[in-house]
Amino acid sequence: MSLTVSARVDGRPVFFQHVSMIGALDQAMTLLAAGMSDVVIADGGGQVSTPAIAYQSLFERPAKPAHIGSGVLDGCNQAA
Repeated sequence: MSLTVSARVDGRPVFFQHVSMIGALDQAMTLLAAGMSDVVIADGGGQVSTPAIAYQSLFERPAKPAHIGSGVLDGCNQAA
């Protein structure tokens, strides 16, 4: 996997190459913490994401779908 992290510092672009998403994300977060702007991660196919989106895709679990009408009312006040 080939990933490019890019950012702007003093109006000039900077680029860093990485072979893992974890490495690219670490680099991107470091650049943000250093105050650089326009920080993005691009893969070899041209798909671009922000560090926040990359983090979410790696570490946050998707929300469970609601099962409306399942009949389970545990902990709810039920009318008598």
